Amino acid sequence: LIDLAHQNGVKVLLSASCGQTNNDICIGFPEMLAAYPERFSDELYNYCIAYHYDGVDINWEKPSNQNDKSNFTNFIQILSKQLRAANPPLVLTLSVPPFKYYGQYIDYKAIAGFVDYINVEVYGFHSETSALSGHNSPLYPYENVSDESVDEAVNYATQTSNVPPEKLLIGVPFYGVEFEGTETLGTSFENDYSYPNPYSSIFDEIDFCIKHWDDKAKVPYLTYDLDGLWLTSYDDPQSIKAKCDYINSKKINSKQLAGIMIWELTQDHYTNGTPDLLQAIGESFKAIAKPKSVSKTQ
Repeated sequence: LIDLAHQNGVKVLLSASCGQTNNDICIGFPEMLAAYPERFSDELYNYCIAYHYDGVDINWEKPSNQNDKSNFTNFIQILSKQLRAANPPLVLTLSVPPFKYYGQYIDYKAIAGFVDYINVEVYGFHSETSALSGHNSPLYPYENVSDESVDEAVNYATQTSNVPPEKLLIGVPFYGVEFEGTETLGTSFENDYSYPNPYSSIFDEIDFCIKHWDDKAKVPYLTYDLDGLWLTSYDDPQSIKAKCDYINSKKINSKQLAGIMIWELTQDHYTNGTPDLLQAIGESFKAIAKPKSVSKTQ
């Protein structure tokens, strides 16, 4: 994969992820940053060199106190110096939560100069763990449900947290969320039977549902009421294009946003060998997604 990417001028980063604080993958992560930041940095650097990665993405979604904040800052500065000393220099990016609840424990001002890009995960605003149904990734606030949106997250990052806009990558989801027990935004639902679903699966449901467009949030959703009530929040090519247009047009102190981050590529739907959502992004940024080739031995 890395050799193929390099042949096409694409960089590949190693992802070190601690997405949740309460699952096995994150046990000991805060303590490790506190006690062994140099060792962790060495391990990441050596892995990149050994396997020809072009850098590292650090994904810590839920730092939770002031100790986490200072230890994370220290680690990022150590890692950045090590990666930049490589020949050629290696890339360092962060994937971060969008708002103050966790964002208050990331010192953006102290680390902005040490990273190349910051990926803001502007999705999951409403999910299977939420109290009420709502849009997974609304571009703008929408009526009677939530003021959380991509636009609000960008404003928080750039105005409150002082992230340089030219380093800010906006996350877009190639998945949606199925809410069982409701077909209305902003209502309770049955959490035990609600779940995230890739766009490839949601696409196959569209013909059996009623499709709606929320013109305030600039995203679609589906409703279904044959064998129980369902609401599906997701992104399609129209909403993805709206987000790309937003990125292309948004100016903050005369600076433009850096671009887009995708979670994640394998969840796309293919039409005649071409990925629907990736194609919408490519067209918006003046690139064209290549059709998927299928091996005859499959």
